[in-house]
Amino acid sequence: MNYRVPTKEFIRAWYEWQHTPEPVSNFRRRRAAAPTYQIECDLDHLASSIYSLGSGVIGRASWDPAELASEQILELERIGSELEGCAISDTDRDQFTNYLSVTIALLEELMKLGGGDEKVPSHPTEGTG
Repeated sequence: MNYRVPTKEFIRAWYEWQHTPEPVSNFRRRRAAAPTYQIECDLDHLASSIYSLGSGVIGRASWDPAELASEQILELERIGSELEGCAISDTDRDQFTNYLSVTIALLEELMKLGGGDEKVPSHPTEGTG
């Protein structure tokens, strides 16, 4: 089996994403009346999936992250559209916008790993005849 070699760009994006606070405080505090509650719920769930995806790449998983990353970008775009209709402060909107941007940048780096160019054998004898 082959695994994806994490690029420097992926590692940078992973680090930045890991250090960008998730704007999910209303969800975690169960403030269901907050205008962003469902968006925060969706982001929290998505963050768990993205963490697993990125960890898999770092841990040399043998699957292709591109398709999953592509689906998650579509979900983030949907969330961004929902956010536009929310009555929230500019400060809160900026936090969401920043988190969405950083997350999309990470997913774009994950998509680049799916092209096959960056694969190496996961075992030293694999691929030799």
